[in-house]
Amino acid sequence: MVGTTHAATLGDTAAVEQSQSDDVDARCYSTSFDLHVPLDACVQSDTSRSCYRYDADGVLRQITENSDGEPQGSSTCSDVIHCWPLRTGTGCYAVGVKPVDELATLLKPSGGGVFLLSTGRAEQVAVQKRLYAGELNRPGSPALDDEAAIHGAFVARLHRIGEARGFLLGAPSDIGAGYRRGANLGPWGIRQALLSERPDWPGELAALGVLDIGDVFVVPQLLHDDSLSESQRAASAAALYPHVDAIVRATLPVSPLSILERTIDLVFSINPRIIPLVMGGDHSNAWPVTAALGKIRPRGSFAIVQPDAHTDLLSERLGIKYCFATWSYHANELMGRGGRMVQVGIRATRYDRGHWERALGVRQFWADECRRDPAATLDAIEAHVRSLNVDGVYFSNDIDGTDESWASATGTPEAAGLEPSFVLELIRRLGRFTKIIAGDVMEVAPPLGPTPADADRTCKLAASYLRETMYAALGAPPPA
Repeated sequence: MVGTTHAATLGDTAAVEQSQSDDVDARCYSTSFDLHVPLDACVQSDTSRSCYRYDADGVLRQITENSDGEPQGSSTCSDVIHCWPLRTGTGCYAVGVKPVDELATLLKPSGGGVFLLSTGRAEQVAVQKRLYAGELNRPGSPALDDEAAIHGAFVARLHRIGEARGFLLGAPSDIGAGYRRGANLGPWGIRQALLSERPDWPGELAALGVLDIGDVFVVPQLLHDDSLSESQRAASAAALYPHVDAIVRATLPVSPLSILERTIDLVFSINPRIIPLVMGGDHSNAWPVTAALGKIRPRGSFAIVQPDAHTDLLSERLGIKYCFATWSYHANELMGRGGRMVQVGIRATRYDRGHWERALGVRQFWADECRRDPAATLDAIEAHVRSLNVDGVYFSNDIDGTDESWASATGTPEAAGLEPSFVLELIRRLGRFTKIIAGDVMEVAPPLGPTPADADRTCKLAASYLRETMYAALGAPPPA
């Protein structure tokens, strides 16, 4: 018998029908990943569990067991839909939806990652209408209210990920920041600046084959699922995904860093060649990007170039593993050290360059040398990255790497920093001599600008950095 699954049963996703034949169980779906499925990888519900095991003929099967471990049935699977680290170890588990449908559950339409119910909601919808201009209420489509039309356009974009060259994603979380917050409004400020400077920004993206796929939806009291108790994780999952099947819901992330990592994993499962471009958020949001890259690229095959006033090289901060001050440490370990973490513009740290380079094997170009001889420093950065023989670079751009006279709307602005012309030329050089495989702009905090003009200047500069990174990654010169 052929059954039909509606994606709408997962939550707010569009009702896209999917046919399933007899020999493919509803809880199994083949992806483009080269999966390594361990024996006895299971998902648990209150009364049963589904396990995934290879039989004697090498066929992967889904075996349903009751609470006593007695087999209740068996179905043939062509593969398992996801294979990520689990909260209690590493394994594979299945959920009954395609990656696109899970993305539609985890994300919100562009500009919607900050939770608003009344105050600010009308302005949020107005900007979203501009971000989805040209896709709303097309001729011949049914008349919908604004929010329904925006949601429909959001889901339609997700279905085009397989054809895209790059994607933009907002990560409006500043839970991993320091004592001054406000970077949760960074994606909002950057998008506003892009629309202001480039009125046909959505059309420009479409012409390049780049999709703005939405925002991570942020619970502003959560950071990473590793920090949550089981009861809190379950409570948050119930609040975020109330209409999702309980077994599926137990596998979904709830904290912004965890959602961001899963989102990029899912996008890569659809299109492993696509280039992520993330708008933060505090700099802890760079860790999920690095972790996702590390799953699809061999260790040591890529480097990170990080303009930043600070090293972010603590192994932990007040007992917290992943935050704005630790992400570079963990990224450096994931890449295998060896100078693959390239930090540019450092000037606010209690230790000198020699300490960090000796202790952790990073390579640093401090702000004073960048300012003293920009051309020679750019040449030195290029020579170092070339010497690594990596396949590509993740350009992770903390706005506070730039001098505070240009970028004061951030959590920790610092004087004597990089000039915008230096950062822009660095981006262009990277695009010419290596591949930019991912990019971001982090730590833009519009509320922290000393004046509205300062906030506007910071957001416009961040927008120019993001746009330049996008064009460099795609190997195309930006139009005037």
